[in-house]
Amino acid sequence: MTPATGWIRYRHVLLLLFCLCFSGGTSAAQVVGEPVPLANRNAATVAIDSLTEKALQEHINVLASDSLEGREAGSRGGRAAANYIIEQLKQIGMQPAGANGDWFQPFGTTTEYRNILTLLPGSDPTLSNEYVVIGGHYDHVGYGNATNSFGPFGQIHNGADDNASGCSTLLEMMRAIKTSGFKPKRSILFAFWDGEEKNLLGSKHYVSAPTIPLSQIKFTINVDMVGRLTDERMEMLGTRTASGLRRLVSERNQEEINIDFNWDIIGDSDHYPFVQRQIPYLMPFTDKHGDYHRPSDDPEKINAAGMKRVARLVLKVLTSVTTMEKIPSFRPRSRVESEGTRRGFERPLPDAKPRLGVQTNRTTTDGLIVRGLVPNTPAGLAGFQIGDEILRFNGRDVTADSFPAIVQTSPEETTAEVRRNGNTLTLNVRLEGSPRRLGIAWRTDASEPGTMMLSRVVEGSPAAIAGLRTGDRIYAVNQQPIVSDDQFMANIKVSDKIQLTVERKGRLFTADVTLPSVR
Repeated sequence: MTPATGWIRYRHVLLLLFCLCFSGGTSAAQVVGEPVPLANRNAATVAIDSLTEKALQEHINVLASDSLEGREAGSRGGRAAANYIIEQLKQIGMQPAGANGDWFQPFGTTTEYRNILTLLPGSDPTLSNEYVVIGGHYDHVGYGNATNSFGPFGQIHNGADDNASGCSTLLEMMRAIKTSGFKPKRSILFAFWDGEEKNLLGSKHYVSAPTIPLSQIKFTINVDMVGRLTDERMEMLGTRTASGLRRLVSERNQEEINIDFNWDIIGDSDHYPFVQRQIPYLMPFTDKHGDYHRPSDDPEKINAAGMKRVARLVLKVLTSVTTMEKIPSFRPRSRVESEGTRRGFERPLPDAKPRLGVQTNRTTTDGLIVRGLVPNTPAGLAGFQIGDEILRFNGRDVTADSFPAIVQTSPEETTAEVRRNGNTLTLNVRLEGSPRRLGIAWRTDASEPGTMMLSRVVEGSPAAIAGLRTGDRIYAVNQQPIVSDDQFMANIKVSDKIQLTVERKGRLFTADVTLPSVR
């Protein structure tokens, strides 16, 4: 990955008003990335399951060895790396897709640089004319200098993570696809870019002199720095460039990796020339580290087990994109969104006003003890006092587990039975706001139709008890897609229990919510 120098990351927060639909309204549920067709599904599974740590590490050991002298573009080490890659492609059984039937797409003036291109033709008579480009750069910075290294200079920069890891992933995915018999409907162009560390020379050259008309390239995946999975966390960039990409990735994340979906689009790697041509992209990324662009980025520091998990996720996405009925088109608004936009969109709503405003601590045989009162809430106006023992609320016996939900679901006008100094009293209570049967607020997102992003989860509500948090995305109710807000609310009104399909940081889980009757 090229260091981003002088890149302006500023985005005006008011773009939120134009880029996102924050709440209300309806949107047709759109599931991007239909399952791989049945005839091909077994082969896709075989391919994914055949990925091995051993092969991934072995490729890195060669590409990031001292003998390749840091693989600087145009150097003898860079040419040696290219020869190794081509030898592997031949063994896999791939076909050249460069200039004049060769593996290479040469470019450059004073120094010759070379992209390496290979093609897996699609199997569908119509969709084979559409292409998915998946690539990663094979060059690095050689011995390093003040413009491309954080030092020390003059030593071999092996670039095991940057980007022997991406090249290794591409080679192993190709082997897995070829040996499994998986047949993509769309054609796949695999690209090993040269000159990425010299300001994206290889990918820039490709989009200016493409071997395939750019109009036929529907999607690209940039595999750059995927060898240092740490703390079960990675980033996925580009999910804003077409509708439904976050969901596409999350639904295929059986690896249970925590994914940060970064909204920035920065010109620091080979996806960027494609974005400039309005081609949607994804970029898996296990993040920078202390060895980035230093001589210490060596093979023994690669997390091969984590790299295999990332490769499995990428291959699941690739098999889906190459077989789905239609790839969503580029979202121009993604160019004016950023991490600042994301933080604004995901900012939680202020906490809702307490419906009652009592704080309880211990449970007695009969009820709960009031240990505190929130100022200026219905509890004080109703006459609750610290030390009261709450026996019943809205005519229902209370426990520590049931009390929050009873308060949230009771009508505005109700009563509470409390024991005070041995006497039982009935307090008339006027609760804050209407009953909350679920206890959430949400926003909708133009980039993720059919998805609800939770902007508030009320403390003590059924949603909170079920484990929901602000920032979670709801994808389905009772395994049915969310068509509209009205349809969602209709489910809530008529059900005693619902099952929500929830995504949190790229991981899917189900939340079983018990909806108490409102009375």
